[in-house]
Amino acid sequence: MDRRRLLRSAAGLLAGAGLAGCAGVDGEVPVTAEPPPSGVGGDGAGGTDGNGGEPGATTPDRVSIDDFGETESEDGTLVVLITVSNESAQRQVRLVRATVTLDGVQTVAEKFVTLAPGATETVRLVVDVGYQAWLDGGSYVPDVVDRTPATPLPTDPPTPEPTTGTPSDDGTDPT
Repeated sequence: MDRRRLLRSAAGLLAGAGLAGCAGVDGEVPVTAEPPPSGVGGDGAGGTDGNGGEPGATTPDRVSIDDFGETESEDGTLVVLITVSNESAQRQVRLVRATVTLDGVQTVAEKFVTLAPGATETVRLVVDVGYQAWLDGGSYVPDVVDRTPATPLPTDPPTPEPTTGTPSDDGTDPT
């Protein structure tokens, strides 16, 4: 019978020892984590500008929005135009995003863009929202997110395949 009491006491002692490191000074539990080391970050979260620093901070890999506007496509949908610039000396890949709000419903259009050092490009985002309906009370927020695509973007032009003398899909000879 004493063995059971000894095992219960040992289990309680081990559980208490395991939790001993969870509390901070004076038994307080920290609410937030320590800030990351210098140079770590840049996921676009936490109120930063996607460059890992404070909002508006200039860092070597900075990509910024120079201008934005909207227009109507041929089929009557909204097209958001966002001009982005790479202010760094390195090639940058960024996700350009427009979050459109119409009648309390948000629609997101996004596209990856690759920018050469010092390059500026206007990204055209077609949003599945009617342009005239958007004019009557919609809004949008342009954004650049520091995120890399799941599949790397190609950097070299594709290798062309010979087309002369090869049979076409329907089995006929194209020559």
